[in-house]
Amino acid sequence: MNEHSILSPRGDTVNKGTSEIIALGIDQAQCLNLRGRHVSCTRCADSCPVKALVLTADEVRLDAGRCTACGACLPICPSGALLLSGFDPQRFLETVADSAEVHIHCSRSDHPDADNIVPCLQVLDARLLAAAAADGAQTVVLHGADQCSDCDRGDARATVEQMHAELKKWFTGLPVHLTVEQGIQTETAVQLSEEQVDLGRRNFLRLANAKSGHGVSKWPDEFAPERDQAASRWPLLSNDGSTCRPSVYQELLAERAELLPWQDHHLPWRARTFSDACSVCLTCAQLCPTGALVAEETKSKISILFQLRLCTDCGLCENLCPENAISNASVAGPEVLSTSAHPVMHRNLHKCTGCTRSFVPVPGSDELCTTCQNEYNVTNEWRAMLTKLP
Repeated sequence: MNEHSILSPRGDTVNKGTSEIIALGIDQAQCLNLRGRHVSCTRCADSCPVKALVLTADEVRLDAGRCTACGACLPICPSGALLLSGFDPQRFLETVADSAEVHIHCSRSDHPDADNIVPCLQVLDARLLAAAAADGAQTVVLHGADQCSDCDRGDARATVEQMHAELKKWFTGLPVHLTVEQGIQTETAVQLSEEQVDLGRRNFLRLANAKSGHGVSKWPDEFAPERDQAASRWPLLSNDGSTCRPSVYQELLAERAELLPWQDHHLPWRARTFSDACSVCLTCAQLCPTGALVAEETKSKISILFQLRLCTDCGLCENLCPENAISNASVAGPEVLSTSAHPVMHRNLHKCTGCTRSFVPVPGSDELCTTCQNEYNVTNEWRAMLTKLP
């Protein structure tokens, strides 16, 4: 499979009455498993309601005959390896801007006149709704959950439950008005209805006026990685030559984080710290999919820099660290998200007296790099052997 795979699932379209097919794009180079050469992340496959994704250390394989393009895998992927032509989070926020009350319909809902349609409610998550709230949203009404039990795209009601739980965990006072279409007898609908009495202060979420002139139904577009906003946003080049790109869901929230009433130490970011056991092998910086960790080298020093806002807590750096030198910690408040990349580890460089190249010294070898030290040791062993010959 190519590095940028474009696979058309079995069939559907967000724009009703058209023949436009939604395509799922897979950026193989972004996948944690391919970067680490080990299957350490199965979130997309676990979230897929039809089990259309198969993960190996060599590829992300999609069964296009089974995939329904529900988009459940989009927000769950910490590296942004999956893209859907029918939905772009940034364009979503632009569409729903300046609307106090938003009605969002899944493509299966029985509202033929609806303007704001997403492939499935599973493309939404708490980060996206929180970002919309920071832009002025007050109420979000989700339509179509009453048909989830029989929907071939899976049951989105669990996603709604999770969004509500995360918003409640993240923010003080739960300033959120999140509900589902009237008449849906689900645990979420009842729970949110009862809690709306306590939703004073800044009501939180909205998603676009149902009669908006630029409705969500306008989102579908032919998938082309070179043109797709989500695919081309903030391209970076990793130290090993592979590309890395921030998660759009995470970055959109980071841009608006300081406008939201977070509970201390409950932000969806975690800082990274490095112990002295770090050998500065740079594996973490070379393979980080979002660019949160990068390497920087000068004539006198080599450093690993960390930028919190780009981190999705994917865990790849910790899994790959040969020294187990990386740990994480919760973040107190959103103000730290505005800070630029800063060093979390650095080592002074010495110039090798043998080959004159710069190197990170190890205990007992401050003058020779590892290669020259090994050659020196081998030469001495041969000399010792020769002196013992009769």
